[in-house]
Amino acid sequence: MMDGTSHQNWYQWTDGVEVLSLSGSATDASVYGFRVSPKQPEISGGEVGLDSYDVLFRLDAGTVSAPIPGDVVTDSGSVAYTVLSVVVESVGSTAVAYNCQCRKQVTTT
Repeated sequence: MMDGTSHQNWYQWTDGVEVLSLSGSATDASVYGFRVSPKQPEISGGEVGLDSYDVLFRLDAGTVSAPIPGDVVTDSGSVAYTVLSVVVESVGSTAVAYNCQCRKQVTTT
């Protein structure tokens, strides 16, 4: 049986992973994660409350401390997203992933 620590670093066996950076409460330039597409019922049912600038990121808990709302995730294309909420995914008492609802930062000129 695998324990929670064995489930960390899942990014090594997952397609579509990119190196992200996190700044704010914790700063790390090498966070592994990927974008998660919300399921249609979550969008239409209002469970997630997404708008057109929102993205869901799944971050590997083995590569970063827990983000908090207000932190900033920057993707590999240098696009910044503000963390709105975080749901911790755990195996036993070990955090495996942080599922972050984020909103794209829009600059106005």
